[in-house]
Amino acid sequence: MTLHVFDFDPAEYLTDAAAIDAYLKNALETGTAEEIEDAKAVAERARARLAQIGGPTPP
Repeated sequence: MTLHVFDFDPAEYLTDAAAIDAYLKNALETGTAEEIEDAKAVAERARARLAQIGGPTPP
């Protein structure tokens, strides 16, 4: 039996500004410095994705 592994990018699930803000807020309140940096990178990918598909982007 072969185990199939797929890439997972949480940025794909942050579909609007409110979701991105909540994700970052949670990271800032509960995360380590490394987790906060990772969350910032995820938020940037989510913003770029929203801009690419024409969705609303946060400031």
